[in-house]
Amino acid sequence: MNTEVKLPATRTEITYAYVAKDSSTLNLSNGFIIKGKYDIERLKKAVQKLYEKHDVLRMTVEVGVSSVYFFKHDAILGELEIVPLKEKDRESRYAEAMEDANKRIREDVLSSEKGLYRFWAYELTDDELIFIYFGHHIATDAMSMGIINEQLELYYENPDRTDIPESASFEEFVLERTAYYQTDEYKTNAEYWQKSASCCEHPSFPLLDEEWKDKRISMDIASRVLSLEKLNKIARENRTSNFNSMLLILRIALMYMTGKDNLPISYLFNGRTNQKYSGTVGFLAQIVDFSIDIPVETTWKEASKMVRKFVNGGVKYISASDCIPPSEYVLSYMPMNNTKKYDTFAGMERQLFIVNPTSNYDYRLIGCIMTEMETESGNILYYYPMMNINIYGEKFTIELGSTIERYIDLIAENPEITIQELLSLS
Repeated sequence: MNTEVKLPATRTEITYAYVAKDSSTLNLSNGFIIKGKYDIERLKKAVQKLYEKHDVLRMTVEVGVSSVYFFKHDAILGELEIVPLKEKDRESRYAEAMEDANKRIREDVLSSEKGLYRFWAYELTDDELIFIYFGHHIATDAMSMGIINEQLELYYENPDRTDIPESASFEEFVLERTAYYQTDEYKTNAEYWQKSASCCEHPSFPLLDEEWKDKRISMDIASRVLSLEKLNKIARENRTSNFNSMLLILRIALMYMTGKDNLPISYLFNGRTNQKYSGTVGFLAQIVDFSIDIPVETTWKEASKMVRKFVNGGVKYISASDCIPPSEYVLSYMPMNNTKKYDTFAGMERQLFIVNPTSNYDYRLIGCIMTEMETESGNILYYYPMMNINIYGEKFTIELGSTIERYIDLIAENPEITIQELLSLS
């Protein structure tokens, strides 16, 4: 028996923003290259177990005149597809896989009967496989992908295991949030974010030449390993967190890149403070406004205090932060809560592999994943951009990462440096 679940109104805005632009795809992708003696059948079983465990993978969507509805199905809607490659040598097969992945990532799944997720893989060689998946943004977030990655490996190791903790369903989350939106507490907390959202203007960017419209590339070109040691030093000296420090660094880097002083950005709150949702896959994340006026003559130490006060002050009202439509902000996706070990998969070497996830040509997302990763040589900070190459271009994408890296070096050397000095030394 199928169950009808209505999507909360604030998240409905995201869906309608894309439908109105005749481009209803915003697919967030994830994946990796496995190097070793992989087992296709075990990988297929692992994906099937994910479909069985997480109800959002078995949901379809119907977009109405004023509402968006999820429909939950009992049947498994998808499976791992092994895409055949025609080329013979490894490099040619990789190029063929990239071209195919760039097409698949733009599939409009919003009205598909096959659900909102897709999983597929390419066999490059007998010892090397590319595994990719995506979910539409109304059904996934960054932490969901972390959950999927972790559980995929566990089910690959043993598809019959029963030791993965149970979490509440996405349906339960949706219904709980829907009820919360009707409370006085939500209305009171929402006023806090609505007041702070009025102080900033979004920068405008011209679209690039038409030749870029069909060019989809991996964001690997701009990914980099940042100094976790230096970031720890910066946070420690200012009695704040790595998260707060990186949020401010990103803000200043974007000020430099865009020429806008009072730039609105936001950060991603994972929406899982309630322990019962710690392993729930779906769109639970809330976008938290970071519209704070920091004069350019402010020193890093002073600005760091301002950010700490702003972020900590918003914690009390965090449950209503999604009252602000995300289209008003440059988004910063920075899930740095946990240390993840991403360099192995069931004893095999694993390399991160994500194709450009955005396909809305005028969507203004400037996002980045910054994750502390555990490696054999020690913990690192991995920076991975997620932005629309059609708006910002390859040069902007690469320079944003290098600017962030440069700022970490400068601030670690001189915590009294001013924002103006950072902007002039970039």
